[in-house]
Amino acid sequence: MKNREEIENLSFEALERIASDESVLVPEGLERKIEDGITAAGLIEPRKGRVPLRKVLYGSFATLAAAAAAVSVAYYVDRGSQPADTFSDPHQAYEEIQKTFDYISSEMNRGTSVLKQIK
Repeated sequence: MKNREEIENLSFEALERIASDESVLVPEGLERKIEDGITAAGLIEPRKGRVPLRKVLYGSFATLAAAAAAVSVAYYVDRGSQPADTFSDPHQAYEEIQKTFDYISSEMNRGTSVLKQIK
């Protein structure tokens, strides 16, 4: 077995060769003990075991929204024709769009309030 000074004087290539040698048995739990020691020294953040449900739900919602957007784009591109204007007055069209956005906002707020209850 090498002493500390010999190990400190080894080249990087020699250390890599020793590390790749599978005949050397590594004690169980050594990696966790090393990580705990580094964490205790404040050099790295502790590893989190699980992903919070909130992140999973937001990720799922974002994936669902992206899929819905992709399907919508594919549908309108596939139709091949432009929709006709339904309002001759731009102010009336603007009011209708504002109503639509208000509805979407209220539905999104309702969805986020359910998520807040899950926390």
